[in-house]
Amino acid sequence: MKTSLFLAAALVCLAGAGRTAPTPPAGTVPKPPPSVKVPARAPVVAVALRPDGKVLAVSRGATVELWDVAAGTLLRELTGHPEAVHSLQFSPDGKLLAAGAYQVVRLWNPESGMVLRSLPGHPDRVTALAFSPDGATLAAASGVPTRSGEVKLWNVAAGAAAGTLAEHSDAVYGVAFSPDGQRLATASADKSVRLWDVKSGKTLFTFAGHTDYVLGVAFSPDGKRLTSSGADRSIKRWDAESGEQTATTEAHKKQVLCLAASTDGKLVATGSQDQSVKLWDGNNGNAVRTLGGLPAGVLSLAFSKDSALLATGGGDGTTRLYNPANGQLIKQLPPPAGN
Repeated sequence: MKTSLFLAAALVCLAGAGRTAPTPPAGTVPKPPPSVKVPARAPVVAVALRPDGKVLAVSRGATVELWDVAAGTLLRELTGHPEAVHSLQFSPDGKLLAAGAYQVVRLWNPESGMVLRSLPGHPDRVTALAFSPDGATLAAASGVPTRSGEVKLWNVAAGAAAGTLAEHSDAVYGVAFSPDGQRLATASADKSVRLWDVKSGKTLFTFAGHTDYVLGVAFSPDGKRLTSSGADRSIKRWDAESGEQTATTEAHKKQVLCLAASTDGKLVATGSQDQSVKLWDGNNGNAVRTLGGLPAGVLSLAFSKDSALLATGGGDGTTRLYNPANGQLIKQLPPPAGN
């Protein structure tokens, strides 16, 4: 399957595939490539809910917005990234917000709006982020499209690199820690999912079966299963202990651009270019419900920690909040005035 122009836009590959990016000196924030242009009304490329479910982070162009979930009001904007922010993740305690952009991750204090650390040295756009369950390690996915893919592991407290996982042959677009923090799953444009031992940095399994970019991956709460999704329109289920594929479903009519799993394990959500979000039973993989009518497709998804809220980021620049238990739309958050 050919990767569509929509998928290229959804991945925010604004700088062009195949470009080799120099690694900046330690402690510096790299400048963006000269070809980057962020549209005035940018799509919502990433969303993240604080663990308490009270604050929603949204990336729109080079700005990160923090919203009060209950009131539906904008709390503050985090600015200063030199290029579009592609990934967001709150730490397990909610005290840090990681934001990934071109070659750099910034760690923000979401309460004060101050940058606490910059983590440079990534080869290209930082496309996905995951904190370990104890919050001690941050995994940041990147890679040079068509050439290489890697995940850097960071010691959060020290702001120091703790290792690099670099066996993918194309950019990495999804990353997830196992519930015990001992393994890491990665999803890549090389059409594979890999499962790594975090401590040794060795690959435990390579899951092959997707026929196009793999864009999302998630663990089950017991760590025994993985679910992945991608541009081949499918979701696949894997046994994380044997490495075997256990199920595959043609989930959407077009590319599956994002995937998220509820913390309680009851639901897996997939968002697609076909302008819908689908909810799947986390245990048996059966379809539960479809949330349709989402203009310009769905680029990002996030569940709250209590699994009671699902946030979606749209290509139309709107963020939507749903009750995943019944599919009810709770709120729509349009771009702030001026965007």
